[in-house]
Amino acid sequence: MKKLLLLCALLLGISAAHADDSYEDVFQRSRAAYQAKQLPEAEKLMRRALALAKTPVEKMDALTRLAVLAQDQKRFAEARQIWTQLKETDGVTDKDKATWQLAIASSYLNEDNIAVAYQEVQKYLQMPGVDARERNVALLLLATGYNNVHQWSQALAIYEKTVSSPDASVEMRAFAQRMIGETYFDQGKWSEANAAFLAVAKVEGVSAHARAEAKLRSNEALTRAGNADESEIVTETFALRDSFLTQALAFMATGKAKRDEQSLARLRDMLAAALVLSEADSVPAIYAREMLAETDMVAKDYAKSRAALIAIIAFVTPTGAADKDRATYEVLRQKSQLALAASYRLEGQTERARQEYQKMLSMPNLDATLRAMAQQELDELDGGAPPIPTHEPKPAVIANSVTQTLKEFYV
Repeated sequence: MKKLLLLCALLLGISAAHADDSYEDVFQRSRAAYQAKQLPEAEKLMRRALALAKTPVEKMDALTRLAVLAQDQKRFAEARQIWTQLKETDGVTDKDKATWQLAIASSYLNEDNIAVAYQEVQKYLQMPGVDARERNVALLLLATGYNNVHQWSQALAIYEKTVSSPDASVEMRAFAQRMIGETYFDQGKWSEANAAFLAVAKVEGVSAHARAEAKLRSNEALTRAGNADESEIVTETFALRDSFLTQALAFMATGKAKRDEQSLARLRDMLAAALVLSEADSVPAIYAREMLAETDMVAKDYAKSRAALIAIIAFVTPTGAADKDRATYEVLRQKSQLALAASYRLEGQTERARQEYQKMLSMPNLDATLRAMAQQELDELDGGAPPIPTHEPKPAVIANSVTQTLKEFYV
């Protein structure tokens, strides 16, 4: 009897818990499950959210999520049924209808049903509310579908049209140019692929990161061709990497990245490009990672910054590294420790910042200039000085002993 009562109490408790659930609570729990890649659980929760929905907007949001979950689990017909239902709902905007129409086209592409996908994309292109940028996105999506079924000429026609389109953004034109290379690469046409990859750098306004990735694909095309000079490829790749690092150093010295988001994004782009072109755990790679961590700090993403800095501090110098490299690795570890302490200071965690400064001052073979900087910042901290504002450049107090050690690799 006690067990039965306990079971009844448990069931009543569960029922009560469900009864108290709100739409927003269940919806957010479903999103969390989705982000954790727990798709069946996410779908179960979203179906419950749909049952709890009280407004048309809540119902549409829940149905849209259920369609995405169905597609992610390769139930494409079910996803299309939901999107069609949403399109036919009274009161929805032209923009929403267009979004769901493109989703329907995408589902056919996922099934490699290119003929029907083409028809659905054409419907999308004729819908009101679709602007030039969105038309380009749809066509690029269709081109990818052509590639998947090896209809190369149709794919190339779309990519080439996008590259020359005045309505396409820089990112779209660069993507399309790279995809021309990928299309030739998939056919084993190495010379054409290499030329297309190199042409990415000629797209006006292209990002450094896109240039770096295209350079690596160019290297691979040359290697597949079998007549590449490996030493020349390595030399060219590292020269481009060093160019990005040198530009990043010069740009960081101006302090612009600490004053506006666009400049910060430009700096991060150059550093990400250098990292792509660097060998894992090489001096340039560690240097780029350390500078990226500093940009995270400027963006006030202190947790992300500290995770990167702690990894650098714990980095073990590779066996057999040259003496010059060993010295530079050590300076980068010390510089990362200083940045780690500063991150706690900027976030207002005074006591933890003090501990990190003291930890740095106890590091063996500490660079004299970095020691002076750490001591100065610790003294300011103990004196109650306010944190250094992240939007202003930090005073340039790093002397030649540090800058020369770091810059000699890139200048």
